Amino acid sequence: MVDLKSIFKEWLGHFTHAGYKWWKSNHANEAAALAFYSLFSFIPILLIGLFVASMLVGKDTATSSLLEQTNQVTGFSAGDYLTQTLNRDLQWVDNKYSPLVGALVLAFSATKVINELRRALSNIFGNPKYKKKSHAALSILLGRVISFIIIIALGFVIASSVISESIINAIHNQLEDDDSIILAKLISYLSPLATFISVTFLATVIMRWLPKRPPKLKEAIYGAVVCSLLIIGLKYGLMIFLRHANITNMFGGALTLVLILLWIYFAMQAVLYSAEFSANLARERRQLEKKSKKAKATEELESECTTPLPE
Repeated sequence: MVDLKSIFKEWLGHFTHAGYKWWKSNHANEAAALAFYSLFSFIPILLIGLFVASMLVGKDTATSSLLEQTNQVTGFSAGDYLTQTLNRDLQWVDNKYSPLVGALVLAFSATKVINELRRALSNIFGNPKYKKKSHAALSILLGRVISFIIIIALGFVIASSVISESIINAIHNQLEDDDSIILAKLISYLSPLATFISVTFLATVIMRWLPKRPPKLKEAIYGAVVCSLLIIGLKYGLMIFLRHANITNMFGGALTLVLILLWIYFAMQAVLYSAEFSANLARERRQLEKKSKKAKATEELESECTTPLPE
């Protein structure tokens, strides 16, 4: 019979220990630094992700899907700000002067915050010791490559969101035409579920492949689910805050940018806490593996000692 009390106590210990490590490591300040780096990387990341998604589903469809997903994840509308900024930057990218230099600057800017996030996650999961300086340099270059691959994965997530939303809307409209109102209402709940799955997928990719000493896939998925749940809580918390706080007069036209940075700040804290959660699972697994190897070595030694010598 499954002991639910012991399972609850075990997982509560994981959450508590992750919270302690998050507090002790002062991740709140680290999240603030990552939010600052996002000023340089936010728009380039969206540009590259949109470029990849546009090749699959078209520019207008990808842009509208990105804006819709952004509103669903953050809990506030940033459509006008992102549309104006992306259109302006896209015109800069398409400029005929120095396209190669522009592409290199764009790639470097986009990977900056992800590379800094890699450094933060590596501090949580552990940094490997390099015997040669060339290995350390290669690790830095590899970090940029992995960061760029994650941005490309964002483009595929945007494209898959467009496809899933189209399928959900088609089924929803068909059920409404058939007067299946209850089923149509149930299908409408699949849209936020698809957003949750997309965020979990991206968080899993970040947890599993971004750190220099990554956890197992199962541990990364556990951390990604925790991260997605925290981001959902952040979304509704921010919605409640905006409903009861009149901050429009304080920031004026810069309100959307302030809200984006505020959301990134708390989202980074959610990622770092989730990383501590996964790292705790990884540490426990390594300790069990170490004990198992030690016990196995002891058994082999005892069996050798008890084996009778040949006459």
